Amino acid sequence: MPGVKKLSRGLVADDDFNLVRRDLFIEGARIVAEPDGPVGEVFEASDYIILPGLVNAHLHSNETFLKGLFDHLPTETWALLVYSSPRPVKLTPAQARLRTRLTAAEMLLSGVTTAIDHLYDPGLTEGNLEAAVRGYEEAGLRTVICLGAADIGPEETFPALAGRIRAAKTHLEVLNTCGCLLREFVGRETIKIGLGPTRPQRCTDDLLSGLAELADEYDTVIHTHLLETRRQAFRTRSNLAARLKRLGFSSPRVSYSHCVWNSEAENELIAATGAAVVHNPISNLKLGNGVADVAGFVRRGINVALGTDGAAANDSLSLIEVIKAAGLISQKIEGAPLQPSSILAAATKGGAQSAGLADQSGRLAPGGLADLVLLPLDQPAFTPLNNFVRQMTYCSPKVSHVMVHGEWSVKDGRPSRFDLSSLLEEVNEEWPAVNEQIMTSLKAAEELKALVEPGFRRGLKRLKNLAGLK
Repeated sequence: MPGVKKLSRGLVADDDFNLVRRDLFIEGARIVAEPDGPVGEVFEASDYIILPGLVNAHLHSNETFLKGLFDHLPTETWALLVYSSPRPVKLTPAQARLRTRLTAAEMLLSGVTTAIDHLYDPGLTEGNLEAAVRGYEEAGLRTVICLGAADIGPEETFPALAGRIRAAKTHLEVLNTCGCLLREFVGRETIKIGLGPTRPQRCTDDLLSGLAELADEYDTVIHTHLLETRRQAFRTRSNLAARLKRLGFSSPRVSYSHCVWNSEAENELIAATGAAVVHNPISNLKLGNGVADVAGFVRRGINVALGTDGAAANDSLSLIEVIKAAGLISQKIEGAPLQPSSILAAATKGGAQSAGLADQSGRLAPGGLADLVLLPLDQPAFTPLNNFVRQMTYCSPKVSHVMVHGEWSVKDGRPSRFDLSSLLEEVNEEWPAVNEQIMTSLKAAEELKALVEPGFRRGLKRLKNLAGLK
């Protein structure tokens, strides 16, 4: 029957990432044990390793045009430049759609089949979101778009900014916008709308409680940042875990990104409520925030996923790079390092659970979604093939084919649902107008930075001399 595909005699990764040579059948969007009818397409996979699709569980597509612009900045100063300018960048829907397709292309080429996009565009509207949805659908990337939400402005971090930047919306305005967008975009095959409070300290109790209720009502996920920096830990340590517990905010629907400065209280809350942690080793290092105790999360039974973070903080959206970084950084943590098999589980099953797909993705089993990656054996990374799990983690292999929802999104190392060269040409054509906005926004933000940075750096120096933060 049309739509039935057979991947013949591939080396298929099982749940423990052992390679088993067998056929894999896809009927529609699902993997099946045996198809009901004749096979319409046969792909000879004997020279390929077939792996569950990778999941990038934390990024911000709104940062994709900002790669290469920032270095040697603490997170709070970086966030001021990227997110708190009095002159925010406002793309047209066409430009936002191009940005989304470019974001998707980079992830797909590194084997990502599902992404959690914490989208934090200023003035998010139905038009902006439609552009992102269309961009991801056209590229063929399964995506959970989590709507950025906050009702406390940056002046909470930098009091000197009061009255100099746009006022935050009220919790009722934010909840109304999120509710409308959830209703508008329900029922898409490969796109799900989630909720993305920027971080708990930027949200009132009313907003956090309201977002949790919306997530229950629409059966969706919540994604947020947690204790990314030393300063955040110092300012919120005394009550953060107790506050989240009191509000009933933490649940299996929630994934917390970064968690570099978690205390025992936060870790106990996450473990007890079945929430997840998203490890972002590269952006944590780039912004100087430190190293999360991921092996400790695993020992506690906490679900761990991996993320690239946005291009303004990492510069790259390759999850292959993140996998290697997670393995290398783990060697520096006291106690047992994180094993390569646990890292690959985080990149697949852990990410799928964070995206609300625990029973449908992250493994190649009958009934599961046909989201998978093919890696050619004929490449230096796998020659000789001594230990697949370690070589997948440390050798940065190349991806040749990617399937999402039963359809090819990458063939022979090129996106197959759109022409990459044409996309790059379109982005370059729009770039002068977009870049002008970006430079204007950054110039306005730099003026604010001059007001707050001296005091911030003095405070950070004092914090580094304190003991007992972690």
